[in-house]
Amino acid sequence: DPKSVIFPEGEEATAKADEFLLQPSVQLPLLFMVELALAQLLIARGIQPTALLGHSMGENTAACLASVFS
Repeated sequence: DPKSVIFPEGEEATAKADEFLLQPSVQLPLLFMVELALAQLLIARGIQPTALLGHSMGENTAACLASVFS
């Protein structure tokens, strides 16, 4: 559950989430989701990008926003 990792409740859950987030297989999908959600929020508020770029997972997010893949 991404929400429990991004917003852990309590000290034990926070410690577990911190340890869990050390794994790239967890970090990268969460990073993609947050980047995509932020971009979609900005687009919904009327801020339209004229160009997109990114590094690492940011490249995949930019490609998704540019409709290179869904």
